[in-house]
Amino acid sequence: MKKMLFLLAGLIAVSCNEKNEIVAPYVARVSLTVQNLPHLESGHYQLWAKFVLFNKQAGGDAPLHDDGYQSLGEFNVRESDGAIVGADGGTVRFALPADRDPQLLTDVAIAVQPPEIVTFKVQHEEVGPILLAGKFHGTAATAAADLSVLHTDALQTQFTALSGRCSITCPTSPADSNNGVWFVNLGPPISPGLQGLPSLPTQWKYEGWVVSGGQAYSTGRFARADSADLDGAGPYRGPGTPINFPGQDFVLGAVRLSLVDTGFTFMVTVEPDPDNSSDPFFVKVLSARSGGRSVTFQNVAANSLPTARVVVER
Repeated sequence: MKKMLFLLAGLIAVSCNEKNEIVAPYVARVSLTVQNLPHLESGHYQLWAKFVLFNKQAGGDAPLHDDGYQSLGEFNVRESDGAIVGADGGTVRFALPADRDPQLLTDVAIAVQPPEIVTFKVQHEEVGPILLAGKFHGTAATAAADLSVLHTDALQTQFTALSGRCSITCPTSPADSNNGVWFVNLGPPISPGLQGLPSLPTQWKYEGWVVSGGQAYSTGRFARADSADLDGAGPYRGPGTPINFPGQDFVLGAVRLSLVDTGFTFMVTVEPDPDNSSDPFFVKVLSARSGGRSVTFQNVAANSLPTARVVVER
C-alpha cells in the first residue's frame, strides 16, 4: 500500500502544479544547422539519434547498450535559400521520441532516405545510407554534436588520398576506340587507373560519369578499382570482351560518344545504395575534362563534402 501511495504522489508531482493545474511535460528542443548540404530533388534527409539503454539485452553481457537509431524527423534543404524545411517543403519539426531520455543521447546522424525506402516503409522505419554522423557532448542542460563524413557510421573518409586517371578505349569494339572510357592505365600491362580508393560502407557505392551539355551518362557503379563495375561494359557495349575494370563503352543504340574529343567531363561520385536518383549525387570526388587518350583526374572531394551541427536543449 505504501508503494502505491508513493507512485501516485510522484505522478501528481509531475502532472500538476501547486494550483492543481495540469502541466505539460517538458519537451527537449532540437536544432540543426548544415553547411554544403544541398536540396534533394528525389527522396529526403532524415535526422536520427542513438540513446543509451540500461536494460540488459536478452542473452547479452552488457547492461548498457543502444537499440539503434531512432528518428528525430525528416527534412530537406530549400533550393532557393538553403533553409532547412520539412520533407514536404513545409515547416520542419524535430523531436526526440517520447520514451527516450535526452540525458542519454549518444550519437546523431543524417541519412539519405531514397524514394524506395520512403515508399515501402510500413511501421518499422529503415535508416537510409548515413552521410554524416557525430557524437554528443555537453552538459546536463545542452548537448551538441558536430557531424562529419568521418564518423564510423558515415562514409568514414574524406577521400584526401584519392587520385588517378581514366583512359579512352573501347575493348568491346576496338574499331571504335574513341567510344569508351575506362578507369585504367592502358599499360602494357593494363592496371587500375584509380589509386587510394577508400572502401565504402555497404550502403554506398562509387559511380563513374560522362557529362556533356548537361546530360550525364553513367559508366557504372563500383566498389573496387581493380575489378569490373556492376553493369560490366554497360548497355551500349559492343560484341567483344570487356576488361575487368570499371568503365563503359558507348557504341550501340542512340548513344555513340567520341570521348577523345573535347567538351566532355568525366566524374566519379559517391552514391547512396539504394540510390535516390538516376542523376549524379552531389558528393563528387574526382573530375576531369576530356582531351586526349589519357586524362588525369583532379580530387574535388573537399568542394562537395557537407558538415552539420545538432544542438539539443534538454
